[in-house]
Amino acid sequence: LLTYALIEEGLREERADQSPRNNAITSRELLTFGANRVPELHRFIEGGEEKLPGSRGARVKREKQAETYVQRPALFDFSPASRNTVIHTINP
Repeated sequence: LLTYALIEEGLREERADQSPRNNAITSRELLTFGANRVPELHRFIEGGEEKLPGSRGARVKREKQAETYVQRPALFDFSPASRNTVIHTINP
């Protein structure tokens, strides 16, 4: 789910350009988008959907789990001292 959120939605669909919307996606914007989007996608799948939203509509393979948990990426460094590099420029 994290890869889908980062690559498909964050970069290809350019949804990670959020704060500020300036036609450039920084590493912080992309990682923040992924950290927020993964739990949303997880709830979407847990609701019974078999296809992820978006232009590519990837199919989901569900396996029965004994325990339900929500994925939440937590290893990203959001500290003010971390570098915030532009990783994608959007052509309007």
